[in-house]
Amino acid sequence: MSLGKGLLVVIVAAGILLTGTAWALINPNFPPGRLIENADLILALKISPADGKDQCQAEVVNVFKGKMAAKTLVIDLSKSANTEQTKALKELVASLHDEPAMFFVGKGEEGDPVANLHLGGKWVSMNVNDDPNQTTWSTNALNSKMQATWAGGTDMLRKLTELIIKHPETDVPVASPVSWDDPVNIGKIAGKAAGAMAVDIAGAGELCLYVAADDGDKVFKYDKKAGKFADVTTALKLGSKSRVAAWGNFNGAGRLDLASWDGKALTLWIQAADGTFAASVVTEVPKGECIGLVAMDAEAGSRAGLLWSTAASPVLLVPNKDNAGFTLKPLPAIQAQGLGAAGACLTADFDGDGLPDVIQPFAKGSFFFKGDGKGGFAPAVPCAISLGEGRSAAFLGDFDGDGRIDVFVAGADGCSMWQNSGGGKFTEMLNYSGEIAYISKPGAIGGNTCDVNNDGRQDIFILYAEIAPQIFFNRGFRSTGHAHKPTDLGETNVLPGAINGTQAGVVADLTAHGAQDMALVLLDGTVWVLPQSLGGESGLAVRVGLAHGACAGPVTITAHNSTRSLGAWALSPGGEAFLGTTEAGDITFSWQIPGQAPQEKTIALKDKPVYFRIPAGK
Repeated sequence: MSLGKGLLVVIVAAGILLTGTAWALINPNFPPGRLIENADLILALKISPADGKDQCQAEVVNVFKGKMAAKTLVIDLSKSANTEQTKALKELVASLHDEPAMFFVGKGEEGDPVANLHLGGKWVSMNVNDDPNQTTWSTNALNSKMQATWAGGTDMLRKLTELIIKHPETDVPVASPVSWDDPVNIGKIAGKAAGAMAVDIAGAGELCLYVAADDGDKVFKYDKKAGKFADVTTALKLGSKSRVAAWGNFNGAGRLDLASWDGKALTLWIQAADGTFAASVVTEVPKGECIGLVAMDAEAGSRAGLLWSTAASPVLLVPNKDNAGFTLKPLPAIQAQGLGAAGACLTADFDGDGLPDVIQPFAKGSFFFKGDGKGGFAPAVPCAISLGEGRSAAFLGDFDGDGRIDVFVAGADGCSMWQNSGGGKFTEMLNYSGEIAYISKPGAIGGNTCDVNNDGRQDIFILYAEIAPQIFFNRGFRSTGHAHKPTDLGETNVLPGAINGTQAGVVADLTAHGAQDMALVLLDGTVWVLPQSLGGESGLAVRVGLAHGACAGPVTITAHNSTRSLGAWALSPGGEAFLGTTEAGDITFSWQIPGQAPQEKTIALKDKPVYFRIPAGK
């Protein structure tokens, strides 16, 4: 369910009118766990549109807590505080389209009797009387104060309620405790940075920081013995200059190579057995500017093909059998007139069939190409994802933890959260995703999915061109909170240069201590790492990699523990799925490499982080 902007404005205006604010920060004294504990009655209701008397019939579809003999209730909107509230509520109810609402009756934060209805992502306070069997409930006002308990979609609140009732010990974080050690200047790039990523170049579970730059890429590696980062670019004999780049096993040797586009030519930097790189120019490439490169399966065994993004239709570069270059294989043609500028393609198993698909996004829409597992794709179908006008970058995650790969867009127009509904369909849900809806800013240039607080929920890191980066921690089921002090660089000013913006950056476990660090390329080209502060201890986490010779990827891996799903990751060689946890226990990972049987592995976490690599040929 998605509200139109007009309806959202009406609801927000009505909330401001009666409560003084439309949004609220997280209330640490009344989190969802306490809401559920204090409730005597929790219902899921299917609410019908209002009749001529502003009354709605509500069918009881589930009783989560307490007892309710009646099968239907009446929600009376006519008693709302004023006509604006009544109008907003009528429109809100009419927009639900059979999506159940959640109804909580019990004690509030101060112990007073309260009843609150959550529908369409909004809270409504209800008038309470002394009749324990009442079947008619009248609305009072939109209740923005309760947004501080849960700001997110009603569907997600329903899942959270089910989880907490079954497992009352479930934690719903209210703040981020993450702090950083003193920032370390590890080097400087020349020219402009095109991006930064954490890459396991050697395939040994040790992430390097790779910075793509148009006047010379850089690779930095952490030396555990020395306790510091070193610029290893020269030692690797890597001479690439990249405007666009992708890592993959391009020559089939089971090692990670680099594909680099410098604006004029595509060069493969092939990794030798000794870990050094040598250049090989690719002569046959698509015409025009390359705006994106992704390594992906092209039905060439473990050898990766390249998905080349253009201003129009994407092209798959399929490795030739003799290891000499690629054969160009355009994806089915699309008609993108009126959709604005194209962005870099995204690839993952978006529809859950175990095979990589492709999304070609534009400013005002996108196209979904379903993969057939044989290097081909079905004709494109329209897809809702849009990038907005101006510079943008999209990245993948599973923010609601349902095992489907979602898409987050960080852009000049602002951010958007595209929840995967299955079958290649996506719904924009930023306004139902907590504090990120009103604290994230326009002018974003990139970011990545992370688990910065080691709680097994996927968080969001956002980079900006003119302000400090932001981190939003996941409270569970897509509701986010802004990571304030001591995490936020804009509030702590521990790295003053970051206040004015960045060129690139990434959050990843660059020091292999079981917790994720922050790396930034500032506007002056200096490269900094802020190691996460653990007081000399190690974090508790599982890091999962995909062996460079296992397959070209991406492969979807999912995880769960004894109480809940821990989500999904789209994993490719050189990348890493990082999953933290606050306590010891078993975590089970599942995956399926195309053409092979489904597999799973249970990791027993005890007192230190564990690295697990999905092996080749197994």
